[in-house]
Amino acid sequence: MTEVRPAVTADIVGLLAVEEEFRLAGTPEWFLMDDAWFQRKIDRDELLIADDDGIVGYLMWTSLWRLPWIEFARVLADRRREGIGKALVRGLEDRLRAAGGWMLLSSSTGTDEDAIAWHRAIGFKDGGRIEWKGRNAMSELCNRERGRSEILR
Repeated sequence: MTEVRPAVTADIVGLLAVEEEFRLAGTPEWFLMDDAWFQRKIDRDELLIADDDGIVGYLMWTSLWRLPWIEFARVLADRRREGIGKALVRGLEDRLRAAGGWMLLSSSTGTDEDAIAWHRAIGFKDGGRIEWKGRNAMSELCNRERGRSEILR
């Protein structure tokens, strides 16, 4: 059975294995996490893992303007469509509710139909669009697509 729990330092090896699968599937290097990044998220208590005799997925978040914002939800390819991503989000929602939270934000690019469908399937509502403008490499890349923000019911 898959357990959702906060990540600890000993989980970093398994988290890096998830990142390696995403790298091999074509995820750009700048979009992958390293051990230092995972350690920072663990230290800030902003990382949940799905553990089923090994890490099969994770969810990390941050706070913007005091609102929790999902940064990444990743699940190993052979474990997708089993409800693991949903369980990770529900685990975060439970933590937020226990702390008096009332909203959870997430986002996906406007062209990622799978991500948009996943967000909607687990209860997110379309909350607007962000159009990126700017002159640096990251904003030029983001400017090619519209962002999509999602708000929890």
